[in-house]
Formats: sequence, C-alpha cells, structure tokens
Amino acid sequence: MHISLIMGYGASMLPMLTRILEKESKHLGFSYLAINDSFSATHADEIKNSDAIFLYTYQLPEEVEKAIEESKAKIVVSASENYLHLSRGQQEVLNKAVAYFKTGGENNLRNLVRFMLRAVGMDVEVGEVEEIPWHAIYHPRMGLFESLGKYLRKYPFSSFPLVGVLIHRTYWLYGNMRHFEAVVEALEREGLGVIPVFTHGWRDELLNTPSK
Repeated sequence: MHISLIMGYGASMLPMLTRILEKESKHLGFSYLAINDSFSATHADEIKNSDAIFLYTYQLPEEVEKAIEESKAKIVVSASENYLHLSRGQQEVLNKAVAYFKTGGENNLRNLVRFMLRAVGMDVEVGEVEEIPWHAIYHPRMGLFESLGKYLRKYPFSSFPLVGVLIHRTYWLYGNMRHFEAVVEALEREGLGVIPVFTHGWRDELLNTPSK
C-alpha cells in the first residue's frame, strides 16, 4: 500500500504531516510520499504507482499531472479547485478527506492518512473530523480565547491603547508562530495592548466555515 500527498501554497502543514506519516507507516505497514509540489516532478513514477493520492497545490508539472491521470490510484483527492478534474472516487469519500485536511491540525491530519488507507482497502480505525476554531484570539502567553470579552478581562494590558494583529489560521494551526510572537512582544514593550487574532480568511461552502 502506497499513498502520495503533494502539498503547495507554502506547504506549512508538511513538517507535521511528515512526522505523522513516519509514525503511522511504521505502525500500520504502508509506504508514502509527502512532498512540496516544487519537487514533485522527480517523483512522477512513484506518484503513478500510488494507491491513493492527495493534492493541495496551485500548479503541477505536466509530467506529474499525467502521472496522476495514468496512475493506478483508487482515489485521487484534490483540495484545490484547479485540480478537481483529477479527482477519482466516490464524492462523499473525497469530501470527507478534504474536510479532514482543511479543518487541519494533528489529529485531523492523522485521520486523513488513515481515512485514505481505509478508502483503498486497509482495515484501520479512523476518527471523525475534530472541530477546531476557524477564528479566535491567540496570545502566546495566555492561550486561546473565542470571546473578546473574556480575553480583555484576563489580559493585563487591556487598559492600554489596543492594537489588532491578524494572521492566517495555518500559522497557529501548524506552530509557525515565531514572527507573530515577536510582533506581540514588541508592541507590548512599547506600552500597547495587543489583540492577536487568527482567521481562516474565506468562506468554505463544503465545511460551512464562518465568514467573520
């Protein structure tokens, strides 16, 4: 059993996904390919011989797209609209795989891997999609708040002039927070209070994500 996952758009989830695949492959006995789309051309043959393929990419090399079209994969899942034409499998299976991926986080990525394996015949336990906030306040020292009122009641700088800082949800979700934390700390050193917010950024009809 072999699965391939090709990640683009910065591939911020790739380090976590790779760790999950390494552990799960040892436990469940499958092989895998998890790569940035920039390097996919050198793995076209491996992709072609995959049992399941997952795509999240803006642009694929022609030889990779051809390899996917000619592959033996029972399911091909695209989380990107521009490659939906490569999709293969029952729509409810494809939608569920995309839901795991787009909701994101460690548990959902692990269940995505297991879900893909089960979809191509492996007997493996799979959990449901775990709900994770789409928008929230996150302070590096104080944690997560889904209510501005609760945050300000606990925030020691709430009486200071307040500045909003906005980042994309994926930075928080996959732990790429050093630049964000540095901005929060720098503003607080200047005597400002900070309302640090992450957001999904757009509405997703499949997942019914909130628009604000």
